[in-house]
Amino acid sequence: MVGAISHTPRTVFLSTIIPPLTQSLSTLASHSSKPSSYGNGTGYWDDYALAQLLYGVCLRYVAYPNLEAVESEEEKKSVEAKMSKEEASKKAEESFKWVIENGTKIELDHQLVYAARKPLEVNSAGRKGKYSMQNAIQVKVHAALQALDEGRRL
Repeated sequence: MVGAISHTPRTVFLSTIIPPLTQSLSTLASHSSKPSSYGNGTGYWDDYALAQLLYGVCLRYVAYPNLEAVESEEEKKSVEAKMSKEEASKKAEESFKWVIENGTKIELDHQLVYAARKPLEVNSAGRKGKYSMQNAIQVKVHAALQALDEGRRL
C-alpha cells in the first residue's frame, strides 16, 4: 500500500484521506493535556506521531504530486482552489517537525522519528535506541522530505 500512495490523485488525498486524518489529529489534540485519558491509557504519543507523519506524507503529495498520478484539468483546478502548493508544503514540513520534536514521548514506534527526519540528518550507521517497525515508512518520508526541500516532484 505504501508504494501506491505516490500514484494517488490529489483530489483523493483532499477529499478522502486527509479529512479522517484531520479528525484523528483533532481527537488526539483534545487529549494533549492528559494523554492517559486517550484510549486504554497507553500509546497516545505513538498514535499522535503516526497520524502527524501520515498527514505530512499526504500533504507532500498534495504539494508535489507524482507525475504518474493522473488528474484532469478540472481536478487540478479543484485542488489548487482548496490548498496551494505552498500551504501543503508548509503543513507537511510542520507535521514532520512535530514528530521530531515530540519523539522522546513515543513509547514503542521510535522509528517514526527517523522517518520524519530530513535525509541529511539521518545517519543510518549511527542509529541508537529502539526500532520496532519496518523501514518502508522511513524511505517514503525521506524521499518526500527531500522532494519538499528541493521543490520538486518525486
